[in-house]
Amino acid sequence: MDLCYSVRERILFYVASHADNTHHVEQIIQDLTEGANKLVEVSFEDKENISTFVVTHSGPYKGRRVFWVRTDNIPENTKKLTGSYTMEKWLYGD
Repeated sequence: MDLCYSVRERILFYVASHADNTHHVEQIIQDLTEGANKLVEVSFEDKENISTFVVTHSGPYKGRRVFWVRTDNIPENTKKLTGSYTMEKWLYGD
């Protein structure tokens, strides 16, 4: 899992695999739970604070799910996005 942290927004996030590769509800729920749990483990934030979305715009991450949380807990080996970089700019390349 490659973690990124937007210093400007205080957002810790990672890009998971392609989103919802199944039509089975139980599998989708399991994938969402596992993705959220990974971020909980490294951020020490409560699961109810974890958010997710699917990148819909064109770019290298199109169709992939992102898990994120606003936090001041930055794990070691996290790529820090500084200056004007935001999570959105990183994901969409704007």
